[in-house]
Amino acid sequence: MANAPDHLTEAAADLAVALALRRGALAGDRWMLAAPYRLPQPHHVSGTIETRRDMVRPMRENLAAHLTGRPIPATMV
Repeated sequence: MANAPDHLTEAAADLAVALALRRGALAGDRWMLAAPYRLPQPHHVSGTIETRRDMVRPMRENLAAHLTGRPIPATMV
């Protein structure tokens, strides 16, 4: 897909990952599921400094726009 547009290349990569996950090729071994003391934390990765910074940036821009009477640049749902 060397000459494919970026969105097609990304879509093909997403599909390949989804198919690999579905057939268990990316799951790895399941040692953690058998561990007697485990605490699942599904969204733990969102606690990185980079992720928090990226989450706060649109909020800060929206607030600044509102306080200065400009249109809100990003709508959050």
